[in-house]
Amino acid sequence: MRILYLSQKPAYPQIDGGTNAIARLMEQLISLENNTIDYLCYSTKKHPFDKQKFPISWQNNLSMEAITLETQPKFLELLRYFFSSKAYPIERYRKRNLLRALHDKLSSSAYDVLILDGLYSTAYLEEIKQRFSLKIYYRCHNVEHQIWKELGEQSNNLLKKIYFARIAKQVKAYELKLMSSIDQLLPLSPVDEAYFKQNSEVESTLIPIVQKQQLESFTYQENSLFFIGNMDWKPNVEGVKWFVKNVFVPLKRQNNKLTFHVAGMEKGQLNAIKNIEGIVLHGFVEDLSQFIRTKGLFVAPLLSGSGIKIKVLEVLSHGVPFVLSEKAAEGIGFTKDFTFFTTAENAIQNIQEVLNDPEKAKIIGTKGFELIAAKFSNEQGLAALKKIFHD
Repeated sequence: MRILYLSQKPAYPQIDGGTNAIARLMEQLISLENNTIDYLCYSTKKHPFDKQKFPISWQNNLSMEAITLETQPKFLELLRYFFSSKAYPIERYRKRNLLRALHDKLSSSAYDVLILDGLYSTAYLEEIKQRFSLKIYYRCHNVEHQIWKELGEQSNNLLKKIYFARIAKQVKAYELKLMSSIDQLLPLSPVDEAYFKQNSEVESTLIPIVQKQQLESFTYQENSLFFIGNMDWKPNVEGVKWFVKNVFVPLKRQNNKLTFHVAGMEKGQLNAIKNIEGIVLHGFVEDLSQFIRTKGLFVAPLLSGSGIKIKVLEVLSHGVPFVLSEKAAEGIGFTKDFTFFTTAENAIQNIQEVLNDPEKAKIIGTKGFELIAAKFSNEQGLAALKKIFHD
């Protein structure tokens, strides 16, 4: 079977949960027998393509190409599309050079399957369907319109509330129409899968995001909290700012030694909190495993964002203790003996309990590790893929 895999950003470097998800699925597809895979991705200012960032095995054994796109939001376009039925987050990826490149690539080989990874990779789906006969699978990272909706609900800015609500409505219409244009949905999260199956007749196969188990000895640093996430993703910025103001600062008044370490690409989005005592912004961290094992208690204070939070899976695969919001825990499959916070008061109480009880911290970390081993193993991922490509 010949497969063309198109992702909305390069799989490498591994800078966020999205790139992690793309790379894991590609690696599993490569391991399947009797398939030939060509890899194609967008290259943007935010996510530029650099072949040297990819593993040597990819460079030597795969056809890899990138399509350069200018996707920076423009104010006049934002204003024009606000009054349109079309969704600007999708429309800004509809560039003539992209359509030409896709047409040339699909014409060059007799592909059996096109995998579109991420919502923005579907920008020219209808044109592709009109010109080519092949199966189209959509790799769904989240229910995108729910993110816009929740961002609007959480904002205190009236204009943002109105704008995000409008975008959410437009993106929802696009997503639901998309379900009738694909042959199969490949969701990451059972929550997202349930939404689309309830609102469409799409055929679906859940593909878990494989996580390498990394239970190594770690230093449980006392009085230390940490978070990891790319700050180009609005829910991360929103969650961290909320946490610092409503949870960390009150905890700091009770424990002056407490610190909060934040790792992830950051371009000024966290300037409002960087000078608060106890806050340490690390930016992009090369050795993320070392960071996770040495920074204490992981806290994920996400208030919005659909789908499985891949960085949460990555941290749990190390066996370190954690405290999560309900939104951060969504879709992972926790049992009822885990508790998650929905308010600042809940968060403060949960964090204090773990900080004050090292044995409880160890038990939580072990349970999280066991959950990842049970639900996100390589064997489970391969089994799901074989069901699609070998049955």
